[in-house]
Amino acid sequence: MQEAQSMVAQGYQKIKVKLGVEGGTRPRRDVERIRKVREAIGPDIDVLVDANNCWDAATAVQVANRIRDYDIYLFEEPVFADDITGLARFKRGTDIPLGTGEHEYTKFGIRDLVINDAVDIVQVDVARVGGYTEILKAAAITQAWNLKFAPHAMEHMHSHLVSALPNALFLERLMMFEEITNDIFIDPPMPTKGFLAVPEATGLGLRLNMDFIRDNEE
Repeated sequence: MQEAQSMVAQGYQKIKVKLGVEGGTRPRRDVERIRKVREAIGPDIDVLVDANNCWDAATAVQVANRIRDYDIYLFEEPVFADDITGLARFKRGTDIPLGTGEHEYTKFGIRDLVINDAVDIVQVDVARVGGYTEILKAAAITQAWNLKFAPHAMEHMHSHLVSALPNALFLERLMMFEEITNDIFIDPPMPTKGFLAVPEATGLGLRLNMDFIRDNEE
């Protein structure tokens, strides 16, 4: 609860909570954790949950419907990422928006999720999907089907894209990458009150710390 409250205190308006306690074997405990998080941060902060592929569709639907009263903004990867049938079954079983797509490596994977009605919020990752050329095509698919777009992590790579797309929901930031980001880049942009400004410099507006990179070459 303290971590969630800390993020809210820093100005974040959306926070993500992991589900799947003990490998997904204790769903009741997951439900209790979400209840406590909601109580700790109040009603005005969006809560996202991420199960990291841990359940089958039936279990994921049960969990989703037990936590829906806590006003869940997004339910990410409730089942195995390649289980399109399971994702579609989950989507039919609850009205919590379904997020997935970070494990798709081409626009064709995004297409398959969309045409099988297996996603609400597409979370493709520029570092996995083939760079800006391919992610722009994936983003265009989401716009053509009137779906939402929220790319996975890599906030410094996605900030320009999110700022330009009308169907983009938010810019995701994983604090677990903060140390390596500050090592690899020289003075990378940092969020202020939960928002990250788009750099004005050319390209992505990032400068590599070549001293660190050379010192850590294998």
